[in-house]
Amino acid sequence: MRKLKRPEPDLRHGALVRVTRQDRAGAVLRQFAYPLEKIFAASDPSSPWAPDTGVPAILAFPDDPDRYLVLERTWVAGAGYRIRVFDATTRGATDVRRMSSLTGRAVVPMRKKLVADFHDLGLSTVVNTEGLTWGPRLPSGERTLLLVSDDNFAEDEATQFVALAFRDR
Repeated sequence: MRKLKRPEPDLRHGALVRVTRQDRAGAVLRQFAYPLEKIFAASDPSSPWAPDTGVPAILAFPDDPDRYLVLERTWVAGAGYRIRVFDATTRGATDVRRMSSLTGRAVVPMRKKLVADFHDLGLSTVVNTEGLTWGPRLPSGERTLLLVSDDNFAEDEATQFVALAFRDR
């Protein structure tokens, strides 16, 4: 069980956000608390922009309705982007759809395990990654995981495609 004390992540603590499972018609089936990581660096104090963190994309595993890859993206003024991919499950997580607030509530959040941290991949740049999808299966049996960023129409950002080999458990 985890009790949320703060609604926003900061340098010392993460926070919970909601992940909603819907059917194809849009009806809400269940909703879960997903634990966001803490902010990875202090923001440039001269910047008017607060850190921005969240989950821009979730990718379902085709053979397991409770398992997902979750893309977490954080931007901090003066420090740039931190992009991480987590293997997460809703198995055993509390259904929170009837809770008006998660603050101060004891819930069992989704469990997650780090799969990739872009800072560990040797990329020349880490940018505004916002999407992920499955690509073809490789001859080794691994799945291709494709990730994409956009340049936000900004000269100092780039559109980037990253392909990773993903070994299923």
